[in-house]
Amino acid sequence: ATFSAKKHWSAWNALRIGVTMEGDISSISIDQDKLPENYRRSILQQEDNASSFGITARGIFLHYSRPLRKVSFYVGGGPLLGFNYSKSKREMTQTIDDSTLGNVAEKNWGTSWKLGITSSIGVEWFVHAHIGLIGEYLPEIYYYYNKNTFEGIVTSKYVDSNQRINRKRKNYGFTLHNSVKFGVSIYF
Repeated sequence: ATFSAKKHWSAWNALRIGVTMEGDISSISIDQDKLPENYRRSILQQEDNASSFGITARGIFLHYSRPLRKVSFYVGGGPLLGFNYSKSKREMTQTIDDSTLGNVAEKNWGTSWKLGITSSIGVEWFVHAHIGLIGEYLPEIYYYYNKNTFEGIVTSKYVDSNQRINRKRKNYGFTLHNSVKFGVSIYF
């Protein structure tokens, strides 16, 4: 969801400041019970949980080509800054003939930052004096920095000790992102 406010300092120019928030929560449970031809029963139980939250702020300086008309085209550009946090957890158990072969427990979490520029090419149709419908294309280019930590523990019937996996990863670079948005503007 994107929330924004726009301030016109002339009929031709405006500043729009917006915040986009996004989030995701998911949970998956798998219980698989097999009885293959060799009559050895195999059971896999798995539980996955994940969540993420992100927020991006944009400031766009807009220039209108046909101000104060029923349909008005505009172009603009400005800075963007974003942050995202995500985490996930997985637990898995493998059993054959009521004997546990092994367990896996994994945790993964990370943060991501982005800093760049956004642009906008759009049209606004005023269906009423105080209500406008907007459609716009938003190409963006930004630098991103991701930091991720993974921890895992594997226990096995065939190995005497637990196997621990700890991994930290960082990556960064530039990316080009394109989106199309539709919205409603209400003017006071």
